[in-house]
Amino acid sequence: MDYNAKLILDYPNTQKYFIQDGSDEANKVSYDKICQKEPWKNLAVLGNDLTGITTRLPRNILIDYWRDCFGYRYENIEVLTRSVYLDHLNQSDRLEKIITLFPFDHLSPEKHAVHPDIHYNLLSKTTLAKAGVRSPLYKGYELLNLQP
Repeated sequence: MDYNAKLILDYPNTQKYFIQDGSDEANKVSYDKICQKEPWKNLAVLGNDLTGITTRLPRNILIDYWRDCFGYRYENIEVLTRSVYLDHLNQSDRLEKIITLFPFDHLSPEKHAVHPDIHYNLLSKTTLAKAGVRSPLYKGYELLNLQP
């Protein structure tokens, strides 16, 4: 199976598509930890057909464990330099659409497999609540609608 999409496994956002985990500042998960754990969860079950793009390769012992558990070859992992990987993907002619875990500020909207505004909205807790998804009680708010 030949796909003209790849899965991006890191998500630095500084302008629009902020990632909020709902924790106070003292309990927030660090970017480095998110950058490692979330992408690797997806690499583990990505299969052999799509290429996973990440900025940090998992250790061989972890990849060997995944091979034992899931049976994939894991020959489809591409590692790009963190400081320039989005520039590289924006300029790439071989990639039309890219599947991302979250919308990216610095990846052109045309490269996203799902428009970033729609993707961001779909991931919000308020959208999930409107859709009737059961979740623990929380106070939801739209960051873009807050008045100073």
